[in-house]
Amino acid sequence: SLLRLLRVTRVIGLFRRWEDVLNINSAWFRMAKLLALMLLLAHWSGCVQFLAVQLADFPLDSWVVELGIHEQPVSVQYSWALFQALSHMLCIGYGRFPPQNATEVWLTIFSMVIGATFYAIFIG
Repeated sequence: SLLRLLRVTRVIGLFRRWEDVLNINSAWFRMAKLLALMLLLAHWSGCVQFLAVQLADFPLDSWVVELGIHEQPVSVQYSWALFQALSHMLCIGYGRFPPQNATEVWLTIFSMVIGATFYAIFIG
């Protein structure tokens, strides 16, 4: 539910308390927060990318069917979806399975923009 997304604000408060209690160098702590946020967004992106294929009833040319993971355990599906999301976010490429329809193209574009933004934040 959407109420779970509101727990993110609690996590931000928890990070602030940890920074004060542990007395960590702010540059290292900032990097840790950015990495945690990037992993959270990669999680969401991977879930949405898998959901888009699932809602289309697993088309034969989708990356899920081509990998043969549509009937695998959730842990295998999640691992590949997270890998797919991170490869887009890090602009490594599409791998063997480029987007096959407009929904997948837009999700890939969105994922790449998020990754480019994080790259700019890390460098800048």
